Amino acid sequence: MKKTDSLESGFVRLQAARHVPVADLTGEQEPSLGSRVDRDAIGGLSGMDHVVETAVARIVDTYGMLYSAAEAERRRDEVTKYVDRLFWSGQDDGNRLVVEGLAYLRQRYH
Repeated sequence: MKKTDSLESGFVRLQAARHVPVADLTGEQEPSLGSRVDRDAIGGLSGMDHVVETAVARIVDTYGMLYSAAEAERRRDEVTKYVDRLFWSGQDDGNRLVVEGLAYLRQRYH
């Protein structure tokens, strides 16, 4: 085995360890986008989750200031799924995710 083959197989193992669907842990069917568990190599949240989590926190805070904190918390799961879909479709700019999430909530509820 060449040195590059070893590096490539190590990279593949690392990539496989980063995304652990909840279904693999519980034996259930493949989970929705909102219930995935992404981990980096040492078990913390990956950069992907950090972008989405930060955007959702900003959306909920801002929406809570505009309308009500209780209403913002009730909408958290829904906006998380929406922002997650945007992220997985290629939008990785955190500021843009916040704007899109707020626009989504405004259009849907106001």
